[in-house]
Amino acid sequence: MMRTDERLLAAVEKRYGGPGRMDGLRRLMEAGLLDRRACMKLAVHDRMEELGRQGAGRCEAMVWIADEFCCSYELVRKIVYEKDGR
Repeated sequence: MMRTDERLLAAVEKRYGGPGRMDGLRRLMEAGLLDRRACMKLAVHDRMEELGRQGAGRCEAMVWIADEFCCSYELVRKIVYEKDGR
């Protein structure tokens, strides 16, 4: 499993699973039963909120998130500014 997938699963676990559920989430992702895009949206939104609370600027936070999740700034920007929200 890639580092990005591990980070996505950690975000899902933090939001919904609680401690000790990473193995089950990992199996679901490996079986293709977790929507990776939905996990990415959740992770980006949660991380934006966290960085905002820490005082980071919006654009700066998007750069950090893109680096953290090994994706493009444009993808993070698209997720953040989507009209339908989460």
